[in-house]
Amino acid sequence: MIALFYLAGCGYKEGVLVKDPVSYLWFTGNVAQSTVMIDEQKSFALDKGNEGLVYYQIPPGTHRIIVKKDGAVVVDRVLLIGNGTIKEIQIP
Repeated sequence: MIALFYLAGCGYKEGVLVKDPVSYLWFTGNVAQSTVMIDEQKSFALDKGNEGLVYYQIPPGTHRIIVKKDGAVVVDRVLLIGNGTIKEIQIP
């Protein structure tokens, strides 16, 4: 009887699904003609088609966010972003 329970349990596998840590930056306001640089990496332009609703996926941690419009810096912040959070960046 014990051997039956032992052998029946051999096919059972238990596991835990762990998602990769991810957070988001949410760019709101006048995003047209804005470029963003995160942690002094390569800059990218915000999508003009989604004005006011632009999300960017980022790993949790401390990040420096610089937003430029027409060559002038309009946002320069250092943010601590937690896992699974969305941080809003208002662009004037």
